[in-house]
Amino acid sequence: MLSPAVSQDVSQLEARDASTANARFQMAAQQIIKGIETGAIAPDQGKAALQKIGFGDLEVGPSPEAQARQAAVEREQGWMKAAQEAGGDPVKLASAAAVYRPELAVSLFNQQEARAARATEAQRNFELRQSKQEDDFNAKMRQLDIAEQQGGDKNEIARLRAEADSRHKTLLAQIAREGNQARILAEQNKATLLQMRMATQGAAANQQTVRRAGQLVGALEKAGLPSISASLDSVEAALQDPKVDVEKLTGPKSMLPDWAVSKEDRAARQALQQVFNIVLKERSGAAVTNQELERLKKEFGQGAFKTKDQIEGAITRLREVVTKHYKGIAAGFGTDALDFYNQNLEAIGGKPLITSGGASKYVEKRKTPDGRTLGRLSDGTIEEVIE
Repeated sequence: MLSPAVSQDVSQLEARDASTANARFQMAAQQIIKGIETGAIAPDQGKAALQKIGFGDLEVGPSPEAQARQAAVEREQGWMKAAQEAGGDPVKLASAAAVYRPELAVSLFNQQEARAARATEAQRNFELRQSKQEDDFNAKMRQLDIAEQQGGDKNEIARLRAEADSRHKTLLAQIAREGNQARILAEQNKATLLQMRMATQGAAANQQTVRRAGQLVGALEKAGLPSISASLDSVEAALQDPKVDVEKLTGPKSMLPDWAVSKEDRAARQALQQVFNIVLKERSGAAVTNQELERLKKEFGQGAFKTKDQIEGAITRLREVVTKHYKGIAAGFGTDALDFYNQNLEAIGGKPLITSGGASKYVEKRKTPDGRTLGRLSDGTIEEVIE
């Protein structure tokens, strides 16, 4: 049995050791808690460590500042991964930026908008160059006519006329080639701008709708339908111009040289020629091929349309063919995708050709063995169709 003095010393030593151990545990707990709060230690790992030293009942977690830093790190990691997966695709890059870097998404969209505007301006400049070349050539022809009327050397005038005509045709061909490239570039930039706008709005819309609307843009562009529609717009506007003499667009009077017709007639000829060359010839394979279109191509080539009514009727028939094809493509993506496409198209200054009014809202329909009709919406939902 220990003496009272010794027992007292032992008790004091044990109390001191317990106090020291407790102080160490508290210090360790404080370090773990600080690590959790600053984000240096994962909450699950930190709580497990606290449990081992007797502080498992403490409720601790990252501080708001640490949570914000961690969220920023995760966003940056997500952005780097998404940007790499985008592979340089501007639409995918803008879509990723809308999730991880909204301010960059706005900047990317603005940059594409500026590119589309420059491409459209370049296309317009080629049209102006063509118009100026036509005006210069017509002025030259009028000068030679005056010279001939005033008794000039007919042989020399004929030589100058042939020389001017050859140069004119060469320049027009060059302008047409470069202008066609500018037009294609402008169309591509507009399509990209539209897809980027839809992609960056993905957070506020059904993802299936956004995806299908993007696919719809691609399908329409592949078919060349936006370009066809724009060309037809120009022809339809020209045919409504009272200053245009339609008989000089096709038939016998179309053989009159451009310098012998009005500026309005020349513009109408150019618009009609664009429909023939770009739509019916260059893009017939990519656009729409059916019996009605083949008949129109043959009739146009034979000069079968000579009066205003005949030409307007032919353009109306072509518009119907294009619209029908437009509807056929759009039907495969659902009315919600078409509405979303039209909404964004109008936002960038475009004009929808068709709307979802009267169209089916179902991407696919099928009959069941018991005779019911089921429809699949663009988001994958299946519901019974009441017809």
